[in-house]
Amino acid sequence: MKKINIMYICHAAKTLGGASQSLLDMILSVRDFVNPIIITNTTGLMYERFVANGIRCYNFPFQENIRPGFIKFLPSYILYRRENNRMLRLLLDMISTLDLQIDIIHSNSSVFTFGYELAQRLRIPHVWHIREMQDVGLNIYPYLGRKNLKKKIWKSDACIGISKSLFDHWELSRSPKSYCRWDAVRSLKDVYYQKDKEPYFLFCSANLDAPKGVREAIESFYMSGLYKEGYQLKIIGKRDDNSNYIKEIDNYIVEHNLTDLVKFYGLQKDVKPFFVNATAFLMCSVHEAMGRVTVESMFYGCPVIGYNVYGTKDLLQDGKYGFPFDSYQELPSIMKKVAYNDYSDLIMSAQQFAIEEFSIESYGDFIKKVYSEVLGHNINE
Repeated sequence: MKKINIMYICHAAKTLGGASQSLLDMILSVRDFVNPIIITNTTGLMYERFVANGIRCYNFPFQENIRPGFIKFLPSYILYRRENNRMLRLLLDMISTLDLQIDIIHSNSSVFTFGYELAQRLRIPHVWHIREMQDVGLNIYPYLGRKNLKKKIWKSDACIGISKSLFDHWELSRSPKSYCRWDAVRSLKDVYYQKDKEPYFLFCSANLDAPKGVREAIESFYMSGLYKEGYQLKIIGKRDDNSNYIKEIDNYIVEHNLTDLVKFYGLQKDVKPFFVNATAFLMCSVHEAMGRVTVESMFYGCPVIGYNVYGTKDLLQDGKYGFPFDSYQELPSIMKKVAYNDYSDLIMSAQQFAIEEFSIESYGDFIKKVYSEVLGHNINE
């Protein structure tokens, strides 16, 4: 089979974030029929991971389509247009010099339009992966407004929303070819279930900032009283020790004598052991478009306690695959319920759901269908 050449545009290669990891998993699922080339606007941990997996990567520091406050809007927008036009010229020169024949441009996020503009310059198809609500939770907005960005998304040859909530939020049905499909998250080789759990709850996020709800997780842990029975709260993620938010959290921990019970582990290359042994995973974010880490928890046989909104709500399906809560006031009692009872059947159902909907092995067939429809011919031919 002749492989097609896909250029993927990635905005977050500095850290091990969910969007970039999902891009890597997607590429791994299509390697049989795709020659991947990744363009990033940063280098770092994820860039190194791309390279370690044998993927050709180039760094062109394009600007993201995120507007600042009103006062700085004009100079920032001028810089945004100038730098992106410069990066486009440099990238087009590289494509010409290396004689790269690109079949499709695939943008990995809605927070930049660089891929859309590149595809227009090259006059080739553009696929847009939509992964963020933007205005909900993150409170970010594009330079020329959401209507302008929506029109660009709808004009793309295909777009993919990673959850029903996000698909509806961006009205993706208005695109010529639109798909609602969860991200691939893990390989079937990663499926694991250990019935005997250790007495701790797990919180896991790439960045420990306010929208992720880490403070609420700590407060709920304290309110549950489970710390008196030997339970701990283990927290994975990058913390900014200079932020007021983290300082407030640290003060709360000290004031409530939780220093030996709330443990921070920083970023971890391998989170599997943490999930496998945890009593439950806490998804306290109020703006997840999907929530990759929620699905990882299901793969690893760890029950999910999650805020019942947007992508988390779509995943937990009214308690079928986890334990939803509608306010942080409900969280402590749910934590106690999960700690005191055996929910093996629910855990196994959630794991089966993850296997059927989120495996890397099955994702490649979906992407092949998208690319075939965009190109107007079966890639197998």
